[in-house]
Amino acid sequence: VIAGLSLLSSGYFNAKAQENYHSKYNTSIHTLVNKVHKENIFITPKILDRAIDLSKKIITKQNYPEQEAKNLMKKLDSLIFKQNSNLNDEYINYNKSLIYLAIAEENNLPLYPVLMPGYVVLRWDPDGKHKVFKPKDPVNQGDFNWDPSNLETVEDDAFLSYLFHHKVMSFEKLAKGVYLKNLDKHELLAVAYWQEALVLKKLCRYGDAIEYANKSIKTNPDYPKAYQIRGECLTNLGSLLRKKEFHESAIEDYKKSQELYFDSDNYYAMGFNLYRLERYDEAEKYYNEALDIFPDEQKYLAGRYLLYTKTNQEEKAKRDSTKLKFLLKEED
Repeated sequence: VIAGLSLLSSGYFNAKAQENYHSKYNTSIHTLVNKVHKENIFITPKILDRAIDLSKKIITKQNYPEQEAKNLMKKLDSLIFKQNSNLNDEYINYNKSLIYLAIAEENNLPLYPVLMPGYVVLRWDPDGKHKVFKPKDPVNQGDFNWDPSNLETVEDDAFLSYLFHHKVMSFEKLAKGVYLKNLDKHELLAVAYWQEALVLKKLCRYGDAIEYANKSIKTNPDYPKAYQIRGECLTNLGSLLRKKEFHESAIEDYKKSQELYFDSDNYYAMGFNLYRLERYDEAEKYYNEALDIFPDEQKYLAGRYLLYTKTNQEEKAKRDSTKLKFLLKEED
């Protein structure tokens, strides 16, 4: 994104020591884990192998009716994850999804990764032709979405209704994106790079995180979260180093993310970066856009309050301050 950024990277990973371990199985998930995940919060090939070994004790066929398939998923969870109870809670959904997918691939089960905003679910789809926007189509018979973190089914409508209630995305735009579809191996790899970037960002290793965000974007240029995480890292670097070019690049990333998928946080982030660039009128516009969607979001209100205070708009600042105090009091 910006020349010389590699100077801000550590240049190496402070990762777990790599065991001299040779995988028993060779699924695409084994390949993904070896290629992408260096941090010790993620699963290892050894864990995948152990899970597959255990799964073979209860998987007796490839074709399961819907209710039998749901029961199978519960049995797998009970058998396998009590053996891996130390999986990082913050990433339990993603780690479990990878384990299920490795099991499914080795046992020829019709399980696909499906991306929801912020997390991955699994879809049981015997013919691989699920139609999200045509729920009554016969092709969907026997299909279901499965959330591995709580062992519950997730209806397509649960996500769709949220989007259309807030009138933020058309069917056409959603259909062209990465959400709610059966992901292929290439698209899942982009998600994996994003997951690694997310962890590195939380560790304040922004240069390394940006490298992984770049890999995610290169793998799938249509994945909005990759642009968003890179924008977050650039924002933090701009604030730390007081360099305007980081804020300018961050704004472009948030705009691209917003083109691909609506997220009110992108409006807030653009407002914050414009505020740092002292482009106050533009910043106010984006803060207002975010608050039009979620008028009680404290982060958005606080951002606009600081802007009004900075620009001596005392009445507006007082209004936002009063509302923030009210919201905080309601929480007590």
